This record gives sequence, structure tokens and C-alpha cells, in this order.
Amino acid sequence: MPPSVQRFAARTCAALLAIAAVSRSREALAQTAPVTSTTPAQTGATAGTSNQPAQPPSREAEARTLFEQGVAALADERYSDALTAFARSYEIRRVASVALNLGISLRALGRLTEARARFTEFIEMASPAQHERHDREVANYLADVNRRIARIHVERVEPEQARVLVDGRRVSLDERDELAVDPGEHTVEAQLNGYTGTPQRVSLEPGGRTDVRLILTAVQPDPRVTITPPPPVRQPGPSSPPRPITSSPWLWVGVGAAVVAAIAIPTAIVLSNQEATLPGTFCLRTDGSRCATGGL
Repeated sequence: MPPSVQRFAARTCAALLAIAAVSRSREALAQTAPVTSTTPAQTGATAGTSNQPAQPPSREAEARTLFEQGVAALADERYSDALTAFARSYEIRRVASVALNLGISLRALGRLTEARARFTEFIEMASPAQHERHDREVANYLADVNRRIARIHVERVEPEQARVLVDGRRVSLDERDELAVDPGEHTVEAQLNGYTGTPQRVSLEPGGRTDVRLILTAVQPDPRVTITPPPPVRQPGPSSPPRPITSSPWLWVGVGAAVVAAIAIPTAIVLSNQEATLPGTFCLRTDGSRCATGGL
């Protein structure tokens, strides 16, 4: 065989071997790639994709198995079992379909504040197809839970640095100093090192609202805590005893004037009854006649 033919045959064999190797590599990759299914669930939301990094095949399969268990429990109205299965699936893979089914399970169990959070997450994560299919349903769920959620209004916390706890869990109040809670009984309290207070027990109907005041008493005041006392209330002082009338100078002026008048009036009457005896003057008698006293 000529050398040129041998070289051509060798090149042809090498090319065929390379094509076969590429084909085998593609087959291996196809077998290990995770499988995503969009099969509609029997109840609640359909399975969807996630923006999270792809899970290993074993974890992906576990999340899907748990999701299917939750769907079956939800269809049988076994809401606690459904919640457990969906919650475990959601820990592995946070997708819109699981969020919606979690919200449905929580709403059925009366855990309204958590249900509202899951419905909101569905709205944030849903694909356009999921929005088109479930948005009206989710809007009805949200309207229902918002109507039934109760609220606690904390009118006052003293000292202001104290922490507010509801059912033993620290909470943050909204801009109206309120907290959304599920209907039922709750324990509300304030805590601060060096202070003590009495927890308050409240009972709320669906959609109800109550006001509480949380006042703590210092046991060992924290020097870093400054409490501004309320302004003192001015109390009326004891009434002064009335001054004796004899202490008034005007009284004695009046008395003196009265005494002078009492003396002057009789004197004037007596003098008027006497005729003038000065020479060269005249006088008037008491009967009005004129008398002469002589002249110079």
C-alpha cells in the first residue's frame, strides 16, 4: 500500500474514534442530569422551577417526593401531615408551588400570619404561567386571612428600652405600635435587665384588636438606662388662715375717723346752741333769730 494511502487511512480511523468518544460523553451527561417535571399536582399549585442552584439528584428527588406526599395529605384534608411534608420540601427547594401549598395548609390550621407570608412568597416567586393560573385564588386567600388576623396595640412601654415579647418570642411593632397575631389567647410582656413586670394575658376574636400597657418596676436599675420621670403635678398648697381684721391699718383709720366724728358732732351741736360773746359779732339763736353781742 502506498504511503499516501496509509496516511489517509490512519487519519480516517482517528476521526471515527473521536466521534465515538464524544457520543459516549454526551450519553453519560444525559444520565446524570437532574430531572425537572412540570406535572400538575392534584391539589393546590403546580410544581414549578426555582431560581436556586440545582440540587443534587438525590435531594431533588427527596423534595419532589415530599411535595407529592403533601399534595396527597392536602387532598385528604390531613392538614397537619400536609404542612409537615410541604415544610420539609420547602427547606430543600424553595419554589412557588410549595409556598402556595404551605399557605393553604397553614390557613386551614388557623396559622394566619404564617399563611399570609407564604402567599406573599408565592406572588414573589411565581412564573408567568403560575400567576395566570393561581393569582385570583391567592388574592381570595389573602383577603380572607387579612380579614381574620387580629392585632395587639402596645400603647406604652416603660422603660422605652424594654423588649416586647408575645408568647415568649421577641417581636417588632409596626409604625402604629401594633403587632399582627392569630386569633386566640396570647401572653404579652416586656423585659429589661434589672426590671420586673407582670405578663398580660389577652384573648382576641378573628379580626379583633386590643390595647396593652407594659410598665416595668426597677429592681436593680441599669445605670445605662435613663428614665425621664413625668412632670410633677402641682398640688394646691394648704390654704392660709385669714388675717385678723384687727391687723388691717385701714380698720384703725376708719375707727379713728369714727371717733373724731363722734366727738366733733356733739361739740358742734353744743357750740351752735351758745351765742357768740365776742364783741362786734353776731350770732344765731337756736330758734333762728339773730342776736347782737355788742359792738366796738
